Amino acid sequence: MLGGGGPRMLRLAAREADVVNLTMRVRADGSGPDTADGGPGAFRRKIEVVRDAAGERFGAIELGTSILRVGGDRAAASWSAADPGTQQDTPQVLAGGPDAMADRLRGWREELGLSHFVLHHESDLDAFDPVVARLAGA
Repeated sequence: MLGGGGPRMLRLAAREADVVNLTMRVRADGSGPDTADGGPGAFRRKIEVVRDAAGERFGAIELGTSILRVGGDRAAASWSAADPGTQQDTPQVLAGGPDAMADRLRGWREELGLSHFVLHHESDLDAFDPVVARLAGA
């Protein structure tokens, strides 16, 4: 697994990794996420960079991203890279109850080919139990 948000890292991941985790691009000075690298258009362009660089092996690559759960007691959550305001229409922010979250995850898999999601907060694990149950058909 390799993760990245900038085109050079995404091209490397596309050539070498079995799983590519799409993240926000880091500022050139390494001081943190590039806040200009947000929104659905930027997220989709990252997938295209991976697709173009991977060529024929694209179908064998699993695409994923880190997600922030927003809702319940964590309506104003913080995360290392995602700004819920600019990222809310991307797969990096997941809001709503279990049914809504499961529907969004299914939609992103169908529309964008995403199948790998990383949670950053241990407290999100219990909240995702019913989401996973819905995705598994339970």
